[in-house]
Amino acid sequence: MQIPAGTDAHDEVSTALLTELRSRISPDRVLTDGPEYARAVALFNAAVDVRPSVVVRCATTADVQAGVRASRDHGVPLSVRGGGHDFWGRAFRPGGLVLDLTGMREVRIDVNNRCATVGGGALSSDVVSAAERAGLTAVTGTAGSVGMVGLTLGCGYGPLLGQFGLAADNLLGAEVVLADGSRVNTDAEHHPDLFWALCGGGGNFGVVTSARTRLHPVPTVVSGTILYPIAQSAGMLADLGGILQDSPDELTVDVGFLPGPDGKPTVYVAPTWSGELEVGNAENGPVRALAGLGTPVLAEVGPVARSATLAATDAMFHPGGWARSAREPSRASPAPSRPPWTEPPRTSPHRSPRSCGTSSMVPPPARLSARRLSAGANRT
Repeated sequence: MQIPAGTDAHDEVSTALLTELRSRISPDRVLTDGPEYARAVALFNAAVDVRPSVVVRCATTADVQAGVRASRDHGVPLSVRGGGHDFWGRAFRPGGLVLDLTGMREVRIDVNNRCATVGGGALSSDVVSAAERAGLTAVTGTAGSVGMVGLTLGCGYGPLLGQFGLAADNLLGAEVVLADGSRVNTDAEHHPDLFWALCGGGGNFGVVTSARTRLHPVPTVVSGTILYPIAQSAGMLADLGGILQDSPDELTVDVGFLPGPDGKPTVYVAPTWSGELEVGNAENGPVRALAGLGTPVLAEVGPVARSATLAATDAMFHPGGWARSAREPSRASPAPSRPPWTEPPRTSPHRSPRSCGTSSMVPPPARLSARRLSAGANRT
């Protein structure tokens, strides 16, 4: 079924499609309108205004298989929602059928083998929090609200890049529903071509209903925020590049631009040290050396749980903030005067004084890492 441009998607929903879906999936999880539908189509980037015809809130792999087969049989465009964090809103297609995996957030930790099995809708924060309780952590991006599977399928760079690589480098296997609705389990030995494609190749090879990812014994890192006046940017960035050439792989640095505490533009340097805490937190260590690249207006670093760093980023970039900052760039809030994880949590999910103007940020931020890979060492 083709949805003409400008047509109300709901008017085009096939009765036969809905009948088939509701015969195989609980009818209350097949949504075409109403409050539940409205919540299901709300994305992180509120500037995306795409309305699918039907949302299927999947609870099992069988639900995903039923949705894939119905989409194929009725010629309806298919998309998958994991965390809903994609800036371009590719979780939805106009007039399409959405497989909403947000109900599939189970995380199982295998301590002995240092790996986690995560549901297709699990967020990065779900995985890190569960792993942290076992003294482990997962390779994620900087935000906890990002879907773990979607991040991995898109490569997934983040603050542990230097020592542990991309999220895709840590993928061990996956359960995948293919275009014909069949289910397969893939890893380096089973369906190796599919496994290779999933390691950073994107989301067009099937619906990943669960994935296994490698964990690492680094629940606590040395991290924080250092802000430099924009006038010092050329010199300090050149010096930073030189420092990272000789830095150990345990150090990864996130660099970008933010309004400072006084509203003036700054260069932010957000280091993450994933090695021994005593080394990373030393006054003359590699992390605090980054505060000596100029005269910072803020330099706050120290040991912190990885779950706290993810929560701090989520507090700065809350859902809908992209759209608001695009419409009202002059209202961009300054960066915090202290790291967000040192402040008490707020009860309101809608407003935060720590929210920074994303229109002032380089998207995505330039990430500089000490990781030096020989040619061909990284499969992605």
